[in-house]
Amino acid sequence: MDKHVNKSHSFAYATIGFKTAQLSCHYPLEFAVANCTVNEETEKIVATLSQARKRKIAILPPDINYSKTGFTIDGNGIRYGLKAIKGVGAAVLSFINGYKAIDKIPFKDFDDYYTRVHDTNNLVVAKLIGDMRLESGKNSPNPMKKDVDVSLILSGAFDFCEPNRYKLLNHFIMDIKREKEVSIMGEKKPVPLNEPDYKRKIKLALEKFYMGSYISEHPLDTFPYADFDSCQENEKIKTTGIVAAVAMKTTKKGKSFMNIKFKMKDDVERSINVFDEKLAQSLHQDIKKNQIIIVEGSVSKQFNNINAKTVKIAVASKQTTISEDIEIEDKTTSELAIDNSLFMAQEPAGFKNIFGN
Repeated sequence: MDKHVNKSHSFAYATIGFKTAQLSCHYPLEFAVANCTVNEETEKIVATLSQARKRKIAILPPDINYSKTGFTIDGNGIRYGLKAIKGVGAAVLSFINGYKAIDKIPFKDFDDYYTRVHDTNNLVVAKLIGDMRLESGKNSPNPMKKDVDVSLILSGAFDFCEPNRYKLLNHFIMDIKREKEVSIMGEKKPVPLNEPDYKRKIKLALEKFYMGSYISEHPLDTFPYADFDSCQENEKIKTTGIVAAVAMKTTKKGKSFMNIKFKMKDDVERSINVFDEKLAQSLHQDIKKNQIIIVEGSVSKQFNNINAKTVKIAVASKQTTISEDIEIEDKTTSELAIDNSLFMAQEPAGFKNIFGN
């Protein structure tokens, strides 16, 4: 009886696997949107969008006129939903969707949007706020607060009318709100913002912060890149990634090495093991979080890492991310005491140990 139950489970899982693979193959756009819709975890959504990019499916930024709550199909691309924007909650989504359902005239620009959704004399706004108060039993205010408008601007929801988000933000804060500072990526900044500073690096940083993913492009697009998943065990690889964390660890033989956690274009976090003493010392002085690094070495599929021969920090003029100082953790003592498998690495032949042992 147990044998039959196990076999029935196996058959059911195989059937589901076959059907989902078929959908993914023949309906890649619809399959990707469905996956992004049912998944709540940012990492899974980013992985799905990364796979979609490999299939030449365009990833479109949020747009106040075209975006719905979640991800949707827009032409031959995937349109980001407003729900994905940091700072846009359920009440805001309900209000925006409700407004667009009643007043179907698209917003011409930011001023048109602001005037319409913030006008308490607007019958649509009055109705939506009245419905909210009736449902909650509270004297609920208009949920379209300043921070919501800032998030919408910085996420690109108004790029159709003003692509320089710093310029539009200056207009909003100084001319409309008549205030002297604004919070950007969790940091208070005085206005006016220097509008020429809004370049590729800033745009990508805003995308990553407010939506959890790079949309318009990836910081690694102009660098050499190899797909880790397509590599074989011990295959030589030259690729790039963005530094997430750095630590000193220990091999099974008790020798210390540098371990760099980094993310490649598929946004999957992997490790680089640096056993060479001089290279580790050089990196120890210069490496920072969010830096772009170029690594050459051999692939270890078993441990999901790269045993590095060389690691180079991209020159400052080519860095397309905003880096920051990083604390290098020392895990050598704790690993000797408690960890004998997962975090310990085999030292490849030919690599020189940090302490010269």
